[in-house]
Amino acid sequence: MKFDKLIFWVTILLIYIMATRISIDSDTWWHLRAGQWMVQNRQILTLDIFSYTRYGAEWRYPGWLVEIPMAALVTMFGLGSLNLVSGFLIALTFVFIYWTIEGNHFQKAFLLILAATVSGVYWSARPHLVTLLLTAIFLYLFEKAAQKGYWSVRRKLWISLPGLMLIWVNSHGGFVVGFLLWGIYFFDCLTQAIYDAWLQKQSLKEVLKNQDLRTLTITGIAMGIIANLNPLGYRIFLYPFQTVSIRTLQKLIEEWQSPNFHSLNFQPFIWLLVLLIWVSAFSGKRWLFRDALLVTIFLYLALLAGRNVALFALSAPLPIGRLLAGWNSNNLLKISFLKRDISQGNSIKDYPKLNLLIAMILFLGCIYRSYLAYHEPIVQRELDKFYPVEAVKYLKMRMPAGHLFNSYNWGAYLLWELPEYPVFVDGRTDLYNDEVLEQWLRVVQLRDGWEDVLERWQIGVILMEREWNVAKFLQQNGWCKSYQDEIALVLEKCQP
Repeated sequence: MKFDKLIFWVTILLIYIMATRISIDSDTWWHLRAGQWMVQNRQILTLDIFSYTRYGAEWRYPGWLVEIPMAALVTMFGLGSLNLVSGFLIALTFVFIYWTIEGNHFQKAFLLILAATVSGVYWSARPHLVTLLLTAIFLYLFEKAAQKGYWSVRRKLWISLPGLMLIWVNSHGGFVVGFLLWGIYFFDCLTQAIYDAWLQKQSLKEVLKNQDLRTLTITGIAMGIIANLNPLGYRIFLYPFQTVSIRTLQKLIEEWQSPNFHSLNFQPFIWLLVLLIWVSAFSGKRWLFRDALLVTIFLYLALLAGRNVALFALSAPLPIGRLLAGWNSNNLLKISFLKRDISQGNSIKDYPKLNLLIAMILFLGCIYRSYLAYHEPIVQRELDKFYPVEAVKYLKMRMPAGHLFNSYNWGAYLLWELPEYPVFVDGRTDLYNDEVLEQWLRVVQLRDGWEDVLERWQIGVILMEREWNVAKFLQQNGWCKSYQDEIALVLEKCQP
């Protein structure tokens, strides 16, 4: 094995080891439940049948193409299989980023490990992993086309990008990122065409004849047309905006809030920003316009909502890699390690067997990591720490009367593990909107009218986190504790 291939494989395998972990989070469960229903009924789910607060309401989440395989995987191979597939998808995402960015293999490896550390905050077994993968693929295709000339690869763009968009629009609401990327490269091409026409003293009519611009225009139109091929039709374009317009979303869900830079989880995000600033200051190279657009747009989105930090982590290595490549001829900074061009000879290349041995050792590490992430007792032990496993067993055995008022964090878990009880709320915020979410908050925050909410929905049993302050208050106001463990608390209406 050559040394450059060793660096590539070491980088990707390390990212796989980082990503292959217990990736099941509180939203994974409702994706599984929806996928399970669609597998059993052989039709796409279009109405809510899992809650009593929105039962029968239209619900067309754009994720059926991922949810069905998720449910099938778990049915056949268990929950641990989601952890392995998540690790594979994340590693594959960074393969495309590796192929996209410039620089020598040391630089690429450094940037990818840093970017993976930044984006790892929101690695979880959900359809949004498809958005990360397709973002990387779109970046790769657009960047290579920009370097070769869009017209020269027009057939590849006209086939691949609309085809990938068809997958994306039926997998996750993040499909709009694909149109964002198209807009960035289209605007970059347009400004370049206008600038060239101005230099050559041509009229703006000549700009319209630009073959690269025509290629991107046709690509964008094809993507827009094919994106309508989904259960929502043209309304899919409204879905992302309807979701972000939910005010309670920012109050209730951390990933929709701006990043908390005091949290250790977001420190790598700061490191990436600092690196971007330093490299910009000392590289001696000018930014490409499309790089400036990429950083501006995705940094803006990342600062608005923490979930978008991963998108910034995928896009930032492109300009950084280009600027780092300029250090090879720059005298401001003399960093021999980063300047080393391994394509021009390196003594380590003389030991292909050693390189292969290193790769094999790391591969064995991947196998062991996969075992830890897949082994059912290990997975279950981790789930026991965060979900009301024993409380659910109690409720299944006792089956108290009345509707269940549940913790938001556990709603999706209950859809999967306790289907006998419809839930008050779960992670499907696009379904519940502010109306239901505000009612839930009114109860847990003991706002005026909290009793009316419980009475309106005929609540007979409450399942919530044991340490919540509202639990003590409820026990003093007509609710009796029927079950308690280290995590969960079950309350029922006290009998007179």
